[in-house]
Amino acid sequence: MLSRLASGLFIVEVASEVKALATQTAKATDEIGQQVSVIQQETRQAVDAIQVICATISEVSEISASIANSVSEQGSATQEIARSVQRRRQAPTG
Repeated sequence: MLSRLASGLFIVEVASEVKALATQTAKATDEIGQQVSVIQQETRQAVDAIQVICATISEVSEISASIANSVSEQGSATQEIARSVQRRRQAPTG
């Protein structure tokens, strides 16, 4: 009879431990879920920031190309003016 009582107490103790472990597992699962949610939100924010940066880089690139084109045109115009001045200097005056 004592061994049956001991067996019963052992089963109750094991069941109690299993319940405690299940509770801990559920709590850990909830905490992990919360951490995953935070990481997902921060990842979305990072993606949004990267998209803004990419748009800004694209805009700066377009502006730079426009400036380069304008500088090239200005250089061509300056060369044409210089040639014109040179021709006038070389032309006979009369």
